[in-house]
Amino acid sequence: MKIQLYCIDCLKELLSQKDCKNSESDPIFAIVNELSDNGLYFYTCPKGHASKAILSNLKFELLFDLGLHAINDGYYREAVSSFTSSLERFYEFYIKVSWHSHGSSFDQIEQTWKQIANQSERQLGAFISCFINDNIAQPQLMNSNKEIPFRNNVIHKGYIPKREEAIDYSKLILELIEKPLLKQKKKLSRAVNAVYHYYSPKNQISVSEDDDIFITNQLTIIDVLNGREERRDDFRNGSIEQILTVLKDNDEKTKIRLRLSFKKKK
Repeated sequence: MKIQLYCIDCLKELLSQKDCKNSESDPIFAIVNELSDNGLYFYTCPKGHASKAILSNLKFELLFDLGLHAINDGYYREAVSSFTSSLERFYEFYIKVSWHSHGSSFDQIEQTWKQIANQSERQLGAFISCFINDNIAQPQLMNSNKEIPFRNNVIHKGYIPKREEAIDYSKLILELIEKPLLKQKKKLSRAVNAVYHYYSPKNQISVSEDDDIFITNQLTIIDVLNGREERRDDFRNGSIEQILTVLKDNDEKTKIRLRLSFKKKK
């Protein structure tokens, strides 16, 4: 999965020009090929400028996109693993939002989370409890006769799924995350925003006032701050198959722009 991060120096140069219209060949960006676990990135643009940036997205947003890119790259087992991790980290987010909405401080949330941080079954139980408490209804969960065995076969038994199976699994995970997320955003919007910003890398990473750093938020398929439901003309509103096609096309366009940038540099 590639991330496009803008070069601060190139942006300053562009903005200092009278005509700020940028062409696709202007190398004001750098392509980062590896996701960082803590959200901090060090990179160099095609002009040689060294920059650093913080990607403020939460883990479950990026993990779902990582799974989609894995499908496009033909790594279907890795895709299922990424989708599974995305769901688990969403459960963590949902639980913490629910706790915070009922008055728990972030220190209290952290102390409580430590008790279940390494036990996925307890986390699932906490999610179910929080969802019922917030919605007076049962949450949608994986089918114990079909979807859970499939996940376990892939994650624990080395089963290599077909493309169609990975796509079907992505559709399920998207539904399992988006439905409760939309409910939370509607009912507990203040707590959702507070928890998002508290656990965002831009808040977790210490940055001094003199530090010249670029902070950005990527438009992901599952997006807490800029959900696809809030944008009518958005490719993210299509089916998973349509989204995969657009992501693949965007990856190819990014490669072309990068080649043009290096060509211009010479």
